[in-house]
Amino acid sequence: MPEKTKSKKRSPARKENISKTETEITAPLCELKESIEQLEDRIDKTNSIRRVFWKGVLTGLGGAIGATIIFAILISIISWIINETQATWLQAIIEAFGIDIAVGK
Repeated sequence: MPEKTKSKKRSPARKENISKTETEITAPLCELKESIEQLEDRIDKTNSIRRVFWKGVLTGLGGAIGATIIFAILISIISWIINETQATWLQAIIEAFGIDIAVGK
């Protein structure tokens, strides 16, 4: 005996709820996909060879210039201390290291 299959008819309200749910799900997924694509673009720009090269050059220059300025300030302070206090122990250290020309003695 053949079985009768019941076809489920969806009411128009149910169809509307399903399509509304699909829209509610699809919209955030599209936004998420766009956000991921934007992040991938940023990562590609950040990791580009040209950008990494220039970042290295500028970091190296900044470090060299900064170290030079700090060393110059340190030598100036040491020179001032020697001239003002007549610290004989400091003069002996400077002469031992051979930096008496840089300090001005």
